[in-house]
Amino acid sequence: ESLVQTGTIPAYGAVMLSLYVVWAAGAAFTLNVLGDHGPAIESVLTSTVSGREVIGGTVVAGVLVGLPLAVLVPVATGLASPLGVTETALLVAGTVVGVCVSPGLAAGVGTWFPRFGSVRVTNNREAVIPSKTAFLLYSLTVLVPSAAAALLYTDAGPGAMAELLSFLLSLPPALDVTVPTTGIVAVAWAAVIAGLVAPVASVRYAVARFDSYRPY
Repeated sequence: ESLVQTGTIPAYGAVMLSLYVVWAAGAAFTLNVLGDHGPAIESVLTSTVSGREVIGGTVVAGVLVGLPLAVLVPVATGLASPLGVTETALLVAGTVVGVCVSPGLAAGVGTWFPRFGSVRVTNNREAVIPSKTAFLLYSLTVLVPSAAAALLYTDAGPGAMAELLSFLLSLPPALDVTVPTTGIVAVAWAAVIAGLVAPVASVRYAVARFDSYRPY
């Protein structure tokens, strides 16, 4: 409605669209590395190709496809929103970093919960898509660090979150809980750091899982 009436989009809309680019970069290629090979999985596993080559190549493909969008989408939405030049530049930087790490993150989640069976996507067409568990877990691992980074970026964010949690936890009559702002900041930083470290561990797991996987 804001876009139609004023020709601009709200700031949160620009952030959400950029976050979707980050999410899609991982979901498009690496969220079902094992299942995507379908009936050919046995031939792939018994070939000379290594897990490092398969996982690495798939991750690189996701990054290369996502990078142009990681620049274009936040620039376009940032200019069409109330975000300033500095905020738009930070949004571009964050989206680029996200696109570089999300395919690796998706690789580990997808090999942990692969799907080999096809599902019906239209009346007469079937396709192999990632499992619901992989979609859910991957989405959470993208959303939580992103939300934590956004919370830390806004000066009032940690304090407001601490007040909200204190209010919610104190709703039972017998409880009087005060959540410290420093605790919110510490948890948020831990989530951001975990979000940056997790893709490395995820890729390592995906490579090991691919090399050791047996479909029987």
